[in-house]
Amino acid sequence: MMMPAEHMFLLLLINQQNRAITVLLDMLKSRGLLTGDDEQAFQFALMHNAPANAALFDDTKAKYLKLAKSLDLQTGLEHLPQFPEDTFRPS
Repeated sequence: MMMPAEHMFLLLLINQQNRAITVLLDMLKSRGLLTGDDEQAFQFALMHNAPANAALFDDTKAKYLKLAKSLDLQTGLEHLPQFPEDTFRPS
């Protein structure tokens, strides 16, 4: 069972990610670089590039563990096996 501090940790990470995405999308829209259905195409591409998703997961996991360690949180994820690439393909 996760403790409240661990839930807050996850919430802060997700919030930071969502904020970064929102800022980037707003920047692209304000410069006229993101138009029409580009945002939908962007979201679709995010879900269907398994190699990129797998690499990003590995990077995210490393950053997560580093931040958790700095907060003295034990995650138990240090020994998590590497997921097969198919894990990151939509079903």
